[in-house]
This record gives sequence, structure tokens and C-alpha cells, in this order.
Amino acid sequence: MNEELRRRIDKCIPSIQNRAKTAPATMKSNASTKTAKLMRDDDRLLTVDEVADLLRVKPSWIYERVRARKGVKLPHIKMGHYLRFEREAIEEFLQRQRKAYVRGSSNS
Repeated sequence: MNEELRRRIDKCIPSIQNRAKTAPATMKSNASTKTAKLMRDDDRLLTVDEVADLLRVKPSWIYERVRARKGVKLPHIKMGHYLRFEREAIEEFLQRQRKAYVRGSSNS
């Protein structure tokens, strides 16, 4: 029994060591894969975290812009207590923000 257990452990150790060596690279590639996937899936609804990643802001900023009563409100869809966002609506929001910024800066 001990020999069989030892043989199984010895068989598993190299694969565990290989996973440990490749883990940081895998995590990095997963992050880039996630970003690439966000760029391709135009039709699906985005979550708060995905929009925050896309805009490079904290999720709390997204919630603030959704709840805003004055000023700029982020376009969203409320499904029960879940918030979802259409990528096209977010891109249009960014275009409006860009135009407002350019228009406001020319008056200075």
C-alpha cells in the first residue's frame, strides 16, 4: 500500500510543479483573453465589472453613474436587482462625453 501511494504521489508531483511554473503566465493570458472576449462579443449584455474593466474605473463609479439624478447618467438595463449594459450604448455614452468635453474645452 505504501509503495502504491508513493508511486501515485511521485507521478503527480511533476504535473503540480509544471502548473506552478506556468500559473503566472496563465493568469496573464486569462486577463488578456477576458479583454479580447469583451471586444468581440458586441451583442451580449455586460455586467458592472465588465463595464468597469472596459472603462478602466472602479465598479463603485459605475454604480454612482447609474444612480445619478443630476449630470451624466450611464445607460443601463435593470433586470430585477441585476444591472446590465449594452456595449453599443456604452460606446455612444463615451462619444457623447467626448463631444461634451471638446465643446466645453473650446470655450475656455
